[in-house]
Amino acid sequence: MSIQTTDLISEIERWAPLACAEAWDNSGWQVDLRRPEVGRVLVALDLTKAVAEEASEKGADFLLAHHPLFFDPVKRLLDGVDNDGTAIALIRAGISLYSAHTSFDAAPDGMNEVLAEMIGLSGIRLFPGNAEQAIARQGDFAPLRTFGEVCQRAEAALGMQGRLRVTGPADAMLKTGAVCGGAGGGFVPDVVQAGLDFYLTGDIKHDDALYAGAHGLCLIDGGHWGTERHFIPVMAERLRTAFGGAVEVLESGTNKSPWA
Repeated sequence: MSIQTTDLISEIERWAPLACAEAWDNSGWQVDLRRPEVGRVLVALDLTKAVAEEASEKGADFLLAHHPLFFDPVKRLLDGVDNDGTAIALIRAGISLYSAHTSFDAAPDGMNEVLAEMIGLSGIRLFPGNAEQAIARQGDFAPLRTFGEVCQRAEAALGMQGRLRVTGPADAMLKTGAVCGGAGGGFVPDVVQAGLDFYLTGDIKHDDALYAGAHGLCLIDGGHWGTERHFIPVMAERLRTAFGGAVEVLESGTNKSPWA
């Protein structure tokens, strides 16, 4: 039971086109063993040592991760040292690695469009609206929701029960909002300037939270993990649907939030 590697990459890039990736990013191949076929895929958010070991133990020969293993140019691989050691472990185990990072974040029907739907936004569109290629998304609450209601929905959707960081009155009525999975605190001033009522992202800095509060923006910090964890089930299900039983697609069970 296997599929052609080229077919798998084509399907991944249908949902996460490399043309959507940011210039600074390293979406795409991380460890390319040039194997013509793939029999078992493991999908994860982060490539940790535990995930690499899980892939090996489960007999995966292809690992699809959201976050890249490498961002900076690599001049040599040093066994047992951080990312280098992980790459060597994958090579020894015969496991290829591909990353769909900002290529999936910014894609149509990608990370942030799914996130917007998860918290109840409709009429989803690019944010900012005049951007040629925007990662964040905005939309409308129809009907209007209170901030408290949206917080409850976000808590359940993100798997962040009791761990959301929020600023804003629970009874504030929300008509419009924006989302950006991962670290999107830099967009807080843009969301305020756009006149939106609500913003969900992760890794919010102290000053960004103060700015949001001072300008009446209801803000949720759902954590980097929480706002991107849906990459695993979404991509796994899309690959299963595309290939049926021709390839086994597994979801990582060891990839956990570092704050859990």
